[in-house]
Amino acid sequence: HTFSIEFADPAFDETNYQQALAKQLGTQHHSVRITNSDIVQNFEKVIWHAETALFRTAPVPMFLLSGLVKENGIKVVLSGEGADESFLGYNIFKETLLRHEMAKGQDHHTTLEQIAGLYPYLHHFDEKHAAILAHFYRGSIKEKTPPLFSHEPRFANGNLAEKLLHTGSSLRATDRLANDIRSVYPDLGKKHPLVKAQVLEFWTLLGGYLLCAQGDRMSAANGIESRCPFLDRNLVQTAWGLPHKFRLSQQGIEKFILKELFRDQLPHRIINRPKQPYRSPDSVAFLEKQHTHFVGDLLTAHSISQCGIFDEKAVARFVKNVLNKPKQNISPREDQAFILLLSTVLLHRQFISANLPEKANRYGRPLRIIDGRDLQPKNEPEVV
Repeated sequence: HTFSIEFADPAFDETNYQQALAKQLGTQHHSVRITNSDIVQNFEKVIWHAETALFRTAPVPMFLLSGLVKENGIKVVLSGEGADESFLGYNIFKETLLRHEMAKGQDHHTTLEQIAGLYPYLHHFDEKHAAILAHFYRGSIKEKTPPLFSHEPRFANGNLAEKLLHTGSSLRATDRLANDIRSVYPDLGKKHPLVKAQVLEFWTLLGGYLLCAQGDRMSAANGIESRCPFLDRNLVQTAWGLPHKFRLSQQGIEKFILKELFRDQLPHRIINRPKQPYRSPDSVAFLEKQHTHFVGDLLTAHSISQCGIFDEKAVARFVKNVLNKPKQNISPREDQAFILLLSTVLLHRQFISANLPEKANRYGRPLRIIDGRDLQPKNEPEVV
């Protein structure tokens, strides 16, 4: 059996590739089709199971996918997390090399060519916008917060969300992260930019998000165990010991050695396609007319104030700007900040104020009802 996610929005959908692979492998294939309404209607449940604030909606389809697995009577699945991190599959690794070469004086024409093919699934990364993007990258080719060089453009997208928060710290989040990284990997600053990028991917996105909020917690919500063969210790060590060119070829082919190993066993259209990461609709799902009541209920001045961690004036300006902007013009940084706002308010309602209904378990923590199920423990055994 194989399982996958389909999207009603073609910008996120990979159905044709999924079906081609299932046919080649001869599996019994199952898929769940996700609409924007599915994202909105299940977001609250996902926050309950994730138990953390989110900056993407991608855990929602994963939650629904694990439900499909459960319906088919399967308890354990294999998942591919870790392959991109060890075998340089993400475009952020290409971006890191590009910025590294720019810092060494790479010619402008080569830079424009590489930028135009960097993120083929994002509409603003094309030849028409390459010069603007080149200017943006030139502003980030000097390492500002060692050893975060590879991720500085990505972390810049998070600055907007950070400005909405009262962090209670004089240090920026990136400075705190850099200090943590240096305390564990004191020699990391001397390593190749790709090594630093890999360490950051493992340290931040993989461990803190992909394997947790988007992975285990969405699987466990439906009683499913997800195992990740690409995170086998020996496999990871072997991959990290390979020369970079075996993982990211000089022609820019990501996961190069894996593709060569399985070239005769997989459809060529899959082997030869550029990387398209798993994504799902973010703020656009909540900004459709039929769902604005969901946003209106969550992002009231009272709700924001109750959380106690937001700059209320900054949030009000931001929300007004997003609501009045054409959905196609919302930037990735605005997307992240908007989902962070929604998820944080939900998190506060469910786990702190928890006023629907006001119940407490034996340890004094409030609980609430979801899907008609009273989560108050029944016949709880004594703790010895």
